[in-house]
Amino acid sequence: MTTQTGEAEAVNELEAALDNDRAFESWHRRMLPRVYSYLLSRCAGDVTLAEELTQQTFIAAIDRRSRFDGRSDAITWLCGIARHKLADHFRSREREERRDAQMLLASLTDREREIMTLLAEGLRNDEIATRLFISPQTVQTHVRNILSKLRVHSKLEAVSFAVRHGAIAI
Repeated sequence: MTTQTGEAEAVNELEAALDNDRAFESWHRRMLPRVYSYLLSRCAGDVTLAEELTQQTFIAAIDRRSRFDGRSDAITWLCGIARHKLADHFRSREREERRDAQMLLASLTDREREIMTLLAEGLRNDEIATRLFISPQTVQTHVRNILSKLRVHSKLEAVSFAVRHGAIAI
């Protein structure tokens, strides 16, 4: 079999699968386990995410069927689409996390940011109070507010969050 014949057969197989419901069901049943396992192995075992991305992969394959030229087999083509869907998902999630972090950090008052910077320098609450000419209880109140606003549980987590998202430099 020549390369051109193999390419034509692969394209014809996809076209035949899309011609009628039974052929598609059969093709989908054959391809689904491989695409799903490919994605599941890259989604840290997140079954829901793997299922969603598998579904998106098949929808994209149907929409882009004219781009399939048969130079690879259908499963390789589908896994390529799946890889792009997975990358899109993680890029989108990263953008959302950055946007959420910026919103949380923007909710801090100037005084809370100032206290966060001093925490990053390693100062204790009583040292911060002395430096800012406020009571240790006021510092503690600000720290509690910072933890609440950033949705973290400790001063270390708060500082780490702020550094990670560029709010303070150490």
